[in-house]
Amino acid sequence: MHEHTRTEFLVAGDARLVDAVASAVRHTARRAGIPEAADAAFARAAAHACRLTLPLLNGTDPFLHVAIQEFPDRVEVTLEHSGRALAEKQVESLDKELGGPLAAASHGGKCVDAVRSERHGEHWRVTLVKHTQQVHHPH
Repeated sequence: MHEHTRTEFLVAGDARLVDAVASAVRHTARRAGIPEAADAAFARAAAHACRLTLPLLNGTDPFLHVAIQEFPDRVEVTLEHSGRALAEKQVESLDKELGGPLAAASHGGKCVDAVRSERHGEHWRVTLVKHTQQVHHPH
Protein backbone atom coordinates (compact mmCIF):
# COMPACT_ATOMS: atom_id res chain seq x y z
CA MET A 1 0.00 0.00 0.00
CA HIS A 2 1.31 3.42 -0.97
CA GLU A 3 1.51 5.95 1.84
CA HIS A 4 0.61 9.61 1.25
CA THR A 5 3.47 11.85 2.37
CA ARG A 6 3.72 15.61 2.78
CA THR A 7 6.87 17.70 3.25
CA GLU A 8 6.58 21.40 4.02
CA PHE A 9 9.01 24.31 3.78
CA LEU A 10 8.71 27.95 4.81
CA VAL A 11 11.09 29.77 2.47
CA ALA A 12 12.15 33.29 3.37
CA GLY A 13 12.86 35.64 0.47
CA ASP A 14 16.32 34.16 -0.10
CA ALA A 15 16.60 32.41 -3.48
CA ARG A 16 19.54 30.33 -2.17
CA LEU A 17 17.02 28.29 -0.16
CA VAL A 18 15.30 27.13 -3.35
CA ASP A 19 17.93 24.42 -3.87
CA ALA A 20 16.75 22.67 -0.69
CA VAL A 21 13.21 22.63 -2.07
CA ALA A 22 14.44 21.23 -5.40
CA SER A 23 16.34 18.45 -3.61
CA ALA A 24 13.24 17.47 -1.63
CA VAL A 25 11.09 17.51 -4.79
CA ARG A 26 13.56 15.26 -6.58
CA HIS A 27 13.75 12.86 -3.63
CA THR A 28 9.95 12.64 -3.41
CA ALA A 29 9.59 12.15 -7.17
CA ARG A 30 12.15 9.34 -7.18
CA ARG A 31 10.48 7.65 -4.22
CA ALA A 32 7.16 7.87 -6.08
CA GLY A 33 8.66 6.06 -9.07
CA ILE A 34 9.20 8.95 -11.48
CA PRO A 35 12.22 8.12 -13.70
CA GLU A 36 15.53 9.86 -13.03
CA ALA A 37 15.54 12.30 -15.97
CA ALA A 38 11.92 13.24 -15.29
CA ASP A 39 12.47 13.73 -11.55
CA ALA A 40 15.37 16.10 -12.26
CA ALA A 41 13.25 18.10 -14.72
CA PHE A 42 10.36 18.26 -12.22
CA ALA A 43 12.74 19.49 -9.50
CA ARG A 44 14.07 22.19 -11.87
CA ALA A 45 10.49 23.19 -12.69
CA ALA A 46 9.65 23.55 -8.99
CA ALA A 47 12.79 25.62 -8.40
CA HIS A 48 11.90 27.86 -11.36
CA ALA A 49 8.38 28.39 -10.02
CA CYS A 50 9.82 29.26 -6.58
CA ARG A 51 12.19 31.81 -8.09
CA LEU A 52 9.32 33.43 -10.01
CA THR A 53 7.23 33.61 -6.84
CA LEU A 54 9.80 34.87 -4.30
CA PRO A 55 9.74 38.51 -5.55
CA LEU A 56 5.96 38.58 -4.96
CA LEU A 57 6.17 38.04 -1.18
CA ASN A 58 4.98 40.83 1.10
CA GLY A 59 5.60 41.89 4.71
CA THR A 60 2.32 40.45 6.00
CA ASP A 61 3.61 36.91 5.59
CA PRO A 62 7.21 37.06 4.36
CA PHE A 63 7.40 33.34 3.59
CA LEU A 64 6.76 31.20 0.56
CA HIS A 65 4.91 28.14 1.85
CA VAL A 66 5.91 25.05 -0.13
CA ALA A 67 4.21 21.67 0.23
CA ILE A 68 5.46 18.57 -1.57
CA GLN A 69 2.89 15.80 -1.56
CA GLU A 70 3.26 12.24 -2.78
CA PHE A 71 0.10 10.42 -3.84
CA PRO A 72 -0.22 6.92 -5.33
CA ASP A 73 -0.48 8.33 -8.88
CA ARG A 74 1.31 11.70 -8.74
CA VAL A 75 3.51 14.19 -6.94
CA GLU A 76 2.27 17.73 -6.34
CA VAL A 77 4.31 20.79 -5.39
CA THR A 78 2.19 23.63 -4.07
CA LEU A 79 3.55 27.15 -3.62
CA GLU A 80 1.42 29.47 -1.51
CA HIS A 81 1.98 33.08 -0.47
CA SER A 82 0.05 36.18 0.57
CA GLY A 83 1.84 38.65 -1.69
CA ARG A 84 0.96 39.69 -5.21
CA ALA A 85 -0.44 37.09 -7.57
CA LEU A 86 1.72 35.53 -10.21
CA ALA A 87 0.52 37.29 -13.35
CA GLU A 88 -1.75 35.17 -15.55
CA LYS A 89 0.71 35.51 -18.41
CA GLN A 90 3.47 34.17 -16.10
CA VAL A 91 1.28 31.18 -15.18
CA GLU A 92 0.55 30.54 -18.86
CA SER A 93 4.24 30.95 -19.69
CA LEU A 94 5.17 28.60 -16.85
CA ASP A 95 2.65 26.04 -18.09
CA LYS A 96 3.93 26.27 -21.69
CA GLU A 97 7.59 26.32 -20.68
CA LEU A 98 7.33 23.40 -18.26
CA GLY A 99 4.61 21.33 -19.87
CA GLY A 100 4.66 22.24 -23.52
CA PRO A 101 6.50 20.97 -26.57
CA LEU A 102 9.72 22.88 -25.81
CA ALA A 103 9.99 21.19 -22.43
CA ALA A 104 9.19 17.82 -23.96
CA ALA A 105 11.85 18.23 -26.63
CA SER A 106 14.57 19.40 -24.26
CA HIS A 107 13.87 17.00 -21.40
CA GLY A 108 12.53 13.92 -23.17
CA GLY A 109 9.08 14.58 -21.72
CA LYS A 110 7.09 17.28 -20.01
CA CYS A 111 8.63 18.71 -16.83
CA VAL A 112 5.13 18.94 -15.34
CA ASP A 113 1.81 17.46 -16.37
CA ALA A 114 -0.32 20.33 -15.04
CA VAL A 115 0.04 23.82 -13.57
CA ARG A 116 -2.86 25.21 -11.54
CA SER A 117 -3.12 28.73 -10.15
CA GLU A 118 -5.86 29.87 -7.77
CA ARG A 119 -6.70 32.23 -4.97
CA HIS A 120 -7.25 30.48 -1.66
CA GLY A 121 -8.60 32.97 0.88
CA GLU A 122 -5.95 35.66 1.28
CA HIS A 123 -3.28 33.52 -0.36
CA TRP A 124 -2.25 32.74 -3.93
CA ARG A 125 -1.53 29.14 -4.75
CA VAL A 126 0.32 27.59 -7.69
CA THR A 127 0.43 23.79 -7.93
CA LEU A 128 2.71 21.76 -10.18
CA VAL A 129 1.63 18.17 -10.86
CA LYS A 130 3.72 15.28 -12.17
CA HIS A 131 2.08 11.87 -12.66
CA THR A 132 4.05 8.81 -11.71
CA GLN A 133 3.04 6.88 -14.83
CA GLN A 134 2.87 8.55 -18.21
CA VAL A 135 -0.19 7.82 -20.31
CA HIS A 136 0.83 7.38 -23.94
CA HIS A 137 -1.72 8.45 -26.54
CA PRO A 138 -1.20 7.28 -30.13
CA HIS A 139 -0.80 10.16 -32.61
